[in-house]
Amino acid sequence: MGLKKVEGKWIESKFVDKHNYELLTPKSTSFLRRHKKITTQKNLINTFNEAGVPTQKIISVLSQGSGGHCNIGCTSIDIQNYLGNKRKKLFEKGMHRSCTSTSKNVK
Repeated sequence: MGLKKVEGKWIESKFVDKHNYELLTPKSTSFLRRHKKITTQKNLINTFNEAGVPTQKIISVLSQGSGGHCNIGCTSIDIQNYLGNKRKKLFEKGMHRSCTSTSKNVK
């Protein structure tokens, strides 16, 4: 679909029917990339992760607290990626500290 503005109004200038897809239900839209976010749950996810709770159990708790999987705003893979990135940053920060302390000892 193409749109253009003519005399202050938007009009459809091009429409290709074969590129027209079914609309998603509101429950399904939470799985679109743009709608996924781990913001309000970060503290809870971090707390459970530090306590050794597996990702699937974290998803279960978040699901029960928000009224269903479609209301969580993320998937278990999103949580795994979030925790993995967090661990990677901590590891890199630790490696940086150990490298700088080693270089100080060499001098």
